[in-house]
Amino acid sequence: MAEQWKGYRLPQRTAVLDFEGTPYDGARVRCRLSVSLRTLLDLQGLAESRDAAELRAGFMKFGAEVLLGWNLEYPDGAPIPAGAEGMLDLDQEFAQELMTRWVQVVSQPPAPLGGPSGNGATSAGLSAPTVERSLNLGDLSRPS
Repeated sequence: MAEQWKGYRLPQRTAVLDFEGTPYDGARVRCRLSVSLRTLLDLQGLAESRDAAELRAGFMKFGAEVLLGWNLEYPDGAPIPAGAEGMLDLDQEFAQELMTRWVQVVSQPPAPLGGPSGNGATSAGLSAPTVERSLNLGDLSRPS
């Protein structure tokens, strides 16, 4: 008889990137860190592309699959929608900075989760944990 294992859901990690100490001080962007390896590699490759169609596809993929929310506004004060189309409305320098920071953060090993419960059991009805951290990355263009 084959051994049967209970299903396991990987933790869903997110991060809030803030841009304190940069020209974008005050901007806050919440992103998914738990993405498939396929998505990470696609975005890394597309971010290095010089082809306009590939860059557009990469920014739209980021907006659709990684971006969860932000506090960004148009010059008239209206909120920029957080998603694929909103990514295309960003200033190109900020969009590139956002993608670069996200790749740096998502490539770091995750922080350890809390230890297991005393008896190893889990509570019924609980979903996979969400681990969120706020990251003040400051000016990454200057060596520390």
